[in-house]
Amino acid sequence: MGSPLRGAKISASASDGTNTAFINNGIDRMMAGPGVGAGTAPPIFPNLGILIHQVSILGQLFSGTLASKANSTLMNSFGLVGQTAVDLHPNSNYQSGVQFQGATVPKILIWGNEVYPLLWRTVGTYSSDNGTDDQGVSIASTAADIYNTIANGEEALSWANLPMHGFHQWRKGKWEEGKNWVNNDSNAGWEEVIGSNYTELVSWYETVVTCDANQWQACYASSPPPGYCDDYCTDQVYHSYTVYHDYPSDGVVTQRSATNDGGSWQGIHLEAPNTNHGEFKRPDRVRPTLDWVFNNGDQSGHFQIDLR
Repeated sequence: MGSPLRGAKISASASDGTNTAFINNGIDRMMAGPGVGAGTAPPIFPNLGILIHQVSILGQLFSGTLASKANSTLMNSFGLVGQTAVDLHPNSNYQSGVQFQGATVPKILIWGNEVYPLLWRTVGTYSSDNGTDDQGVSIASTAADIYNTIANGEEALSWANLPMHGFHQWRKGKWEEGKNWVNNDSNAGWEEVIGSNYTELVSWYETVVTCDANQWQACYASSPPPGYCDDYCTDQVYHSYTVYHDYPSDGVVTQRSATNDGGSWQGIHLEAPNTNHGEFKRPDRVRPTLDWVFNNGDQSGHFQIDLR
């Protein structure tokens, strides 16, 4: 269940700077508002925390460390150090050996398919022994709401104090940076860390005729080299578009890796809906999936258990 049979991009991201860049961006965005201050309550200042919840999954939320606290919760859980981290790299020698192995024994490859927001749901599950994905979403939502409240206050002040309109609008934008990071950009950044998204540039050149019939005749009448008129009366127009790929994942491992897409280690691919990587160890979350397996859902008889 959730085995990274083609490697886990999160391991490579931990060593190639992708993860560090993600966290630094989050801290910068979360600090943008506190760095310029606020004219409305609730006030947040650098190094002064706001207690979100006594038993919140991230403890006390400090304006500059939401990103790093969330990240450390996950990275510490995975223990991506030493040889384990090296072996987990996609295309590592270890992974290359695993993905092209084959076996005749029956297999069911169960992959989790978590829903947005991947980062906060996964953080919530890994926060404690009894953590839930909803807890992660709740703490992130609370933080975003605080930032949005202050941004709205700056909007009101910008109209109440017109001589300072531009100043309050500027501060509003800074607070919105933190809100937008929590609500949207943190998810996109985490998808990059775990390798569930990437962009692909598709491009080509189109030959476009720029001369009419008279211009063609005039060109050839001057008796230039034949190839000259072809070049003179045509143009190469460049076209491109970007394709955005978004692989399903369990918040840590992509479906492509968990099902060994393209590899020899194959079997039945079974989705565990709305289940992230940390929830595979929880019987209540994967019970419907396992019930199907052990109730002979594949009709093979290999996994069926006598319920008596």
